[in-house]
Amino acid sequence: MTAREALEEATAAEPGERLHGFETICGPRGGCEREPLTNDPGRWMWCPECLTVYDDYGTPVNPIPEFARVH
Repeated sequence: MTAREALEEATAAEPGERLHGFETICGPRGGCEREPLTNDPGRWMWCPECLTVYDDYGTPVNPIPEFARVH
């Protein structure tokens, strides 16, 4: 998956879907399990569970909107 495809998939997710993925899968195992993106010259990674894309510095490019409101 490319960075563009990952961001499009995250944008298309239903409200609360990404937060649910984080709370049920990522949180209990201690955080996101990041996978490399294809066709990316940098070191961007993404989590297929909560659909978060991380830049070269490990900063979320598309933070979970509901997570910011809840915490």
